[in-house]
Amino acid sequence: MLKIYIEHYDEINQEPKIIRSYKFRIYPSEEQTKVLNDTVETCRHLYNDSLGERSIDWDVDYWVQKQLLTLRREDNKYYKQVHSQVLQDVLLRLDKAYQAFFNKLAKFPRFKKRRKYNSFTYPQYGGFQFKSNRLVLSFIGAIRIRMHQIPVGVLKTCTVIRDVDQWYAFCQTCSQLRYCCI
Repeated sequence: MLKIYIEHYDEINQEPKIIRSYKFRIYPSEEQTKVLNDTVETCRHLYNDSLGERSIDWDVDYWVQKQLLTLRREDNKYYKQVHSQVLQDVLLRLDKAYQAFFNKLAKFPRFKKRRKYNSFTYPQYGGFQFKSNRLVLSFIGAIRIRMHQIPVGVLKTCTVIRDVDQWYAFCQTCSQLRYCCI
């Protein structure tokens, strides 16, 4: 599946960017499936713990929780098993939910139940790579992937999603839109 949309103009070059989204099915082994499930559960626990902090103290924001994340990683062995940018993205997801609530676009964020939190995101290319029909994820390893087409552009993010008993990787790329004169 391929989705294409045009983002804002690049502020420096004044050229529009094209963002493409690719959906690939991944086939993890049993051991990798366990690690993926553990990663999703760790992200869910971080989301719920951070939501609890914000519910008690309204002065806590994204930047405060991001600084506290380094202390949490020292104390919690599960947080050490997940890439740091994935955990930071969980806090960013919670912050976006709060911003939508304060802008009256959504209801107050809720605690996520088991099996209701189904994804995690690598927000930068360094945490994931494609190597010969494998998706290499930091702290997880090389997972077999079915690539029906080669991504065009610069890889930006990769979101791993659990859908019932199947796993998918959504990757976004960015490229410049070129105009041609006829």
